[in-house]
Amino acid sequence: MATLLSAKNPGDIVKINENGSPVNFIVLIHNYPASGRTLLLREKIHSLRRWNPSGERGRYTSSEIDPWLTGTYYNSIEQSLRSQILPVEIENEKSGDLKTISRTIFLLSSRELNTYWRFTIELGTPIPYFTNDTKRIAYYQEEARGWWCRNINTSSTDYVVGILSSGAVGNLNGPSESGVRPAFTLPSTLTVADNGSVVINSAPSVPSSINVPAIKGGDAATISWGASTDPDGNLSGYILERKLDSASFTQVYRGPNRSVSDTVPKGTGKVQYRVKAYDSYNVQSGYRTSNEVTVINNTPPAISGSNGSLGTFGETAPTYQYTVTDADGGTVSVTEKLDNTVLRTYNVTLGSQNTLTIPAATWRNVLNGSHTLTITATDPDGASSTRTQTFTKSVTSLGFTLAAPMAADAMPDRCVVNIQGSFPAGSALKVEICNNANDASPTWEDITTQAQTGQKYFFTNKTKTAASWGVNLRVSLSRGEASGACYVSSIGGNFE
Repeated sequence: MATLLSAKNPGDIVKINENGSPVNFIVLIHNYPASGRTLLLREKIHSLRRWNPSGERGRYTSSEIDPWLTGTYYNSIEQSLRSQILPVEIENEKSGDLKTISRTIFLLSSRELNTYWRFTIELGTPIPYFTNDTKRIAYYQEEARGWWCRNINTSSTDYVVGILSSGAVGNLNGPSESGVRPAFTLPSTLTVADNGSVVINSAPSVPSSINVPAIKGGDAATISWGASTDPDGNLSGYILERKLDSASFTQVYRGPNRSVSDTVPKGTGKVQYRVKAYDSYNVQSGYRTSNEVTVINNTPPAISGSNGSLGTFGETAPTYQYTVTDADGGTVSVTEKLDNTVLRTYNVTLGSQNTLTIPAATWRNVLNGSHTLTITATDPDGASSTRTQTFTKSVTSLGFTLAAPMAADAMPDRCVVNIQGSFPAGSALKVEICNNANDASPTWEDITTQAQTGQKYFFTNKTKTAASWGVNLRVSLSRGEASGACYVSSIGGNFE
């Protein structure tokens, strides 16, 4: 996982590009020589170079290595990092005395390498990483070789202090070639990518907001948050964490979305969320933290039975019996619906049996086909449960007559009847009338054609057995092979 350079431990390896190729460097110490900077040392010897070809070893500032480090080598480092390598003040020897010089890239002294050589002036402060000779051994082309320190041998003009191939301190011949291990500092705030490369990358901004709705224990809730921005344009996603009661925060989501569905376990007292952004190097922003939210641990009402199908119905509407219970008690409201039509809403008696019924007038207006009965029980905290039952209405015929004959003072001899509805091809409609409706066996006369066209009809019957005359109607309609709407919407007329 990518991290800041400041999070690396002494001895960790990071990578710096030299001439476009990654090279290993050892993290030596943070806050060197001042706060906020980290000292790095090349893990392997870069090249073999002479201190001074003139035959005298000379001081560090007059060596060939000093200008090479700050010139040719400095320019080989990746350009984006080059500007981050600032000059630092390091101790150096001049005429047997200490002085301070400023360098971007430099050699370490034997004292900084945590070793002692009596024939030199001690420069700098020991770096704790170098606890033994093994940690000072360096390789060039897979072979351990000696490498230069920046302090000279004060007892001889031929030698410079260096680290031998064994890792011990000793003398190296100035005119001869020995290894060069560049050292420099970088800001501790730089990013170390997953592959170890040191890159210039800034953290995303803190997400602008976090939104936590009412939380019901055991129910899913959507947690959302505002967007972050990234100055480098490499924002990758967000990390959402959750804390239950007094426990620690734990991750519940990582990804590009700005909302997630989360379920808090029932029985939890309080919950808190926080979110942060991360980029392609996994450098992370600070947190945006929500307030603590009290969890609603309310159990929704329960409706007996299970969802299912009641079957097929014709003239008679279906009914459904159910019982509502609630572990938390209280007033529970129940709404019964047929499709999208509310049949009734009432406060139920918990534990008592209830029956959903469809009024006859409502049933007559229900078309053939599939339908759904819905029962929803809701408690005072808004928790609800629903039971659904499907059914099919299939009415293929109908028939009706007047509830009682219409009285007549004398024998009716003519009438006009008008029937309205939808009678598609394939259906069978029959309209009949009688003028002796009070008889035990009335004489029914077919007036289907006249009723459909509104024509006057003359009764053919002239007799009765009852004490009085009376008129009645009866209608039958069969769907047969017809498709589409098939119904009677109205019927009316008169007689004389």
